[in-house]
Amino acid sequence: MKTLLYVLTIFGLTVGTKLIEIAYNLGLGFLIRRTNLYKITKANLAAVFTNRSKNEIQKLTDESCRETLVSFFESAYSWGHGPQKTSFHVNKVVNRYLYSQESEHNPRLCFSFHNRSIDFLLSWLLVQSQSTTMYKPIKLQSFDEFIKKHRSYNNSFPVEASLMGVRQMLKDIKSNKTINVASDQVPQRKLGTESYFFGRKCYSTTIVSSLAKKMNNLPIMVHVSKPNKSMYSIVFTLSSPLIKLDDGHNYMNQLFEAEISKNPKEYSWEYKKFRRIEENKDLYNF
Repeated sequence: MKTLLYVLTIFGLTVGTKLIEIAYNLGLGFLIRRTNLYKITKANLAAVFTNRSKNEIQKLTDESCRETLVSFFESAYSWGHGPQKTSFHVNKVVNRYLYSQESEHNPRLCFSFHNRSIDFLLSWLLVQSQSTTMYKPIKLQSFDEFIKKHRSYNNSFPVEASLMGVRQMLKDIKSNKTINVASDQVPQRKLGTESYFFGRKCYSTTIVSSLAKKMNNLPIMVHVSKPNKSMYSIVFTLSSPLIKLDDGHNYMNQLFEAEISKNPKEYSWEYKKFRRIEENKDLYNF
């Protein structure tokens, strides 16, 4: 699997990105517009950016779907080339001191949202520190095992997004370990609560706020961005004590919204963010 992904991405991130952009403009975009990836993306964007015109939503949907395909390529590159080589493509780390602060006597909790490739981001994080990382299992068992192996780099420990996984993270928090959580997607039932995302009701995880309550220090938000065609940045943002409150999940979403709004096409809109909420039941009827 790793060899195949290495060969498929051997020409590198810059060339791969350019080829995807060309293919999208030459006809791939026509095909993508007939997929659920496109329809879900458009439904989500129309639901959160209600002040934008139909033409603006259409344009942003195309831009977002193109970036989603690029993020798939970024993930494939990370899996094929490994965390160490992938991390070399990070040109800038914003607020690195937040991550580099002494953590010998305090756990380090990093929470993120799916901006570009989460595995590109995770590759950089795993190179920096041994970590416990939450993940959602993949149905294809052989591929799931491959991904878990990738996320075990540097003696790191992937845990499933389940009650057992949460218990493991709670134990690791008490042991002052580093925890990585991508916390923007819809959690399993009983692992979340009703919340708001861009003013629309959704079902959000409470894992970050629950873990934060067990810490003396504050969690840090982290995401990957691409300010230009050849530059990747890792961006750290310190949270506030609001994240430790009972409604800390709402504050977490507000942090996500602030960053996503700066460049919404980079966010992965292709999943059903607003499902499990009764009033949204018709949003994804295509």
